[in-house]
Amino acid sequence: MSSTNTTEASRQPSLAGQRRVEFIDVVKGLAIVLVVYGHAFRGLVNAAMIPAGSPLFVIDYVIYAAHMPVFFFLSGLFFEQSLKKGAGKFWSGRAKTIVYPYLLWSVLQGSVQVMISGTGATNGGMTWARLGEILWSPLSPFWFLYALFFANLFAYVIRSITPRRAGMLVALALSFAAFLLSFRFPNLPVLNDVTYAIFYFLLGCVTGLAGVRRLISMAGRLWMPFMLCYVGGAIGCFMLSVPERLPLPAAFLGLAAFLATGALIERSSFERLHFWLQMLGACSMGIFVLHILVIGFTRAVLVRLFHIDQAGVLLVLLTVTGVLVPSVVVIIAQRLRIGSLLGIASTGLPSQKTAHMVRSL
Repeated sequence: MSSTNTTEASRQPSLAGQRRVEFIDVVKGLAIVLVVYGHAFRGLVNAAMIPAGSPLFVIDYVIYAAHMPVFFFLSGLFFEQSLKKGAGKFWSGRAKTIVYPYLLWSVLQGSVQVMISGTGATNGGMTWARLGEILWSPLSPFWFLYALFFANLFAYVIRSITPRRAGMLVALALSFAAFLLSFRFPNLPVLNDVTYAIFYFLLGCVTGLAGVRRLISMAGRLWMPFMLCYVGGAIGCFMLSVPERLPLPAAFLGLAAFLATGALIERSSFERLHFWLQMLGACSMGIFVLHILVIGFTRAVLVRLFHIDQAGVLLVLLTVTGVLVPSVVVIIAQRLRIGSLLGIASTGLPSQKTAHMVRSL
């Protein structure tokens, strides 16, 4: 193979070794930025700072059609690989990366919200009694970790009963039915959260790494059709007032569009964009658990001290700080070797890239 071909091959997104980690982190980086944007936007809506009828509501709907399914799907992709380590390592890993961060940050964020409740710094109130309910009623945004745990548990039970692929396909069909049925119980939102997570997690399990390889190999040809159909389908569902988690064709196309976008960025010459998205993806747990506190504090400072009330300006500033501040916290925690203690440890932060990221801020 010539040197030119070797260089081109090295830029192809693969799902083996370090290249796999980088590709998945690029996709997670894209998705976590949208998570922060979505929560910043909805915080401004709840504070009555964005008028009804704003076109930003359409963008919000398009984002929510697919960005959380992406995280559940990616987690499901590596379920089988994690099982090969044995039951002990599998569950100890889930305890460290799901259960512990959920409990720790639910208590921390909830405690802060209780202490500042009634000061006007938050949109809603919080009580110690509500904080005591997190074992069966997760706080926002920690429903994701809560539901992800049960998705792992459900998949583990199915795999224990039947190791065959057919068993997982049956479980996928049943989880889809349960997800649809959960809409009949609007007073049990946690049921919808859990069935939503299980369905997309199992979809990742069933698709597997081989299926994703085939998809990203077509990314160059299909990225634009996937993206257009995803956005167009989501906008159509918005106009028809389809409930947020039910524009399923748009969600499936959104999954494909996110993966194809990650593949194109991996192959492209935009090295700085690739670097930043990879780093944000590696920091995604820290961004996820910290961003609500960061954007809440930032909004209070911008509005009360600097009297900034333009929604567009606030949305940009809140998104940027909500992404960057937690990322810096993750980097510092990794340097101090306390990432695991804080529940935000990342294995995707090579030292030289971490130093470059800090210098770039």
